[in-house]
Amino acid sequence: MSTATASQSALDRAMKLLLDEDVPVQLVEPLRRLLREHQVDHVQDLGWKGKKDRFLLPDAKGKGYDALLTNDSAQLDSAEETRAIRDSGMHHIRYRHDTRRGVDGLALAMAAVMAAIRPAVRDLGDAHGQRLVEIQAIQPTRRYKITDPRVDPPPYWPRHGGVCRDPEGAAAAMATRSSLYQETWQRSTRGHINYQQSRENVPDDNGGLGGTGVTCPVGTGVESGDI
Repeated sequence: MSTATASQSALDRAMKLLLDEDVPVQLVEPLRRLLREHQVDHVQDLGWKGKKDRFLLPDAKGKGYDALLTNDSAQLDSAEETRAIRDSGMHHIRYRHDTRRGVDGLALAMAAVMAAIRPAVRDLGDAHGQRLVEIQAIQPTRRYKITDPRVDPPPYWPRHGGVCRDPEGAAAAMATRSSLYQETWQRSTRGHINYQQSRENVPDDNGGLGGTGVTCPVGTGVESGDI
């Protein structure tokens, strides 16, 4: 298929999506960015705020809208509104918004719509006849992980003095650390070397040298001496 033919095919499938009054207006611009090849409007933009669904649906169809996005899942529980949906011939897209969760519920609802809307609209563009779409809610589970870098640092996490954690040398350093301290103490008692000065050459827990450290890999953005 040529580029021109593909572009024309995309235009032929372009849809006009209307957002119901119960859909947050904050969703308009994100959806317009996600659906650049389609038209996205809110009933508020059309001056239809407060219009009953049984009047809204036929008027929207008369304006050429192909689909309605709504948070009103009870529409299909009403015989009158269900009939109005069917008679409009418009695709009906609904999602759930748990208002009891406050702003967190709003975030989950918006995330669910934004994640599903592109593939849903693409499928509706290929559909022959009216379709009912229910967007699956995103469950309020923990979706992130927090770590304390002092307890579980990344491999090249800088420590005081710019020392980087060396996972390959850490085990060896731990194995020899006690013997090196003992040797240092013995040497210092003979007056050959100062204990504190010697400690600078003793590996720390992360495989670096206690005072001088190791050079951080190029490109990590960490230089020796950084804290």
